[in-house]
Amino acid sequence: MLAVPFALVLLALWFNVIHRRNDRKLAAEYLRETALHAYIDNVSGLLLEKGLRSSQPGDEVRNLARARTVTLLSQLDTKRKLRVVQFLCESQLIAVVGLYGADLQEVNLAHMPLSGANLVGANLSKADLSGANLSGADLSKANLSETNLNRADLSKAKLNGVHLNKANLKGAYLSTADLGYAILSEANLSETNLTGANLSKADLSYAILSEANLIVADLSRANLSEADLRGARLSGANFNGTNLNGADLSGANLNNTYLSLEQLTKAKGLQEYQVDIEEPQS
Repeated sequence: MLAVPFALVLLALWFNVIHRRNDRKLAAEYLRETALHAYIDNVSGLLLEKGLRSSQPGDEVRNLARARTVTLLSQLDTKRKLRVVQFLCESQLIAVVGLYGADLQEVNLAHMPLSGANLVGANLSKADLSGANLSGADLSKANLSETNLNRADLSKAKLNGVHLNKANLKGAYLSTADLGYAILSEANLSETNLTGANLSKADLSYAILSEANLIVADLSRANLSEADLRGARLSGANFNGTNLNGADLSGANLNNTYLSLEQLTKAKGLQEYQVDIEEPQS
């Protein structure tokens, strides 16, 4: 006889717990939305009353806007983080308000106009930046691991020391980009334009660079071990001290490119260059 009332009590307690969880979730959503609206009002005030857009680096109004932006981003969910970035872009403030160190992990920023943005040290891991305009942006030491940068424009971007391991950069435009010391292991760089890019001392181990344009790129002392360079255009590229152990250069264009004897023997797909380097028989 007591089993039924006891079961009803448990059911009531369970519904009470669910109700409280829903209440907390709704409260958190309300607080995030309120904080977002307050931020937009505050920065709009700085824009209209304090000349934020025409301010200079180091100005108090610019430092205040950055502090409020980065603090808010750490409290928001991904969809509201996107709205913050959209607001900055629409207000022409994306290159004014520094986003260095900002948390934009997993945010969908596809096709966003982020030219000139300061994203030094920002966390953009697993974000979607496909088709985004990041020309001239500073992404030095940023975390872009597993990020989708398919067809993104990164021309003249600063990417030294950036983490791009396992990122998708297929078809991206990286002409003259600075990727010195960058970590690009297992990244997909197929069909990417890297003309004149600085990849000195970058880690490109196991990266896919098939059909990539690396004409006059600086690959000195880079790690290209086991990289896929099939059909890549490498004319005039600098391979001084580059690790090509196990790299596949089948069908690559190596006109006006110097490779050492050790590089020729350790890379794959270079049989046509090795016919005259065998040890002479006694």
